[in-house]
Amino acid sequence: MDVSFNLDDQIAQLEQRYAELKAYPLDTSPGAPPIPAQQTRITAWLAQINVELVYLKNIRANRAAASVTVSPPTQQEEDNLNDALEQLSIPIQRNEAFGNLLAAVTSILNAAGTIAGKA
Repeated sequence: MDVSFNLDDQIAQLEQRYAELKAYPLDTSPGAPPIPAQQTRITAWLAQINVELVYLKNIRANRAAASVTVSPPTQQEEDNLNDALEQLSIPIQRNEAFGNLLAAVTSILNAAGTIAGKA
């Protein structure tokens, strides 16, 4: 079964995750990493997301089309791509503990890489 997606939609999702991460209020709860460490990590993640955004935008420009169809994917490719599309659509929660934020951003970056790899 073919898997289709729109690069414009995925770019918009990644831009939204970038904005959510940028607006993330630092975690001041006991046990959270020090504020400077959180700021440094978030800045690095924002830079990584920017790299993925540039990559996806370049792919879209070079393809001269936003629509992508992976045909026919293996079952593993289909599962990975569908999971990536789903992961990219999950918002970053403002009240999320910093430890959970690490997992969320890792999923976002992995999803963006999977999508770019199949586009």
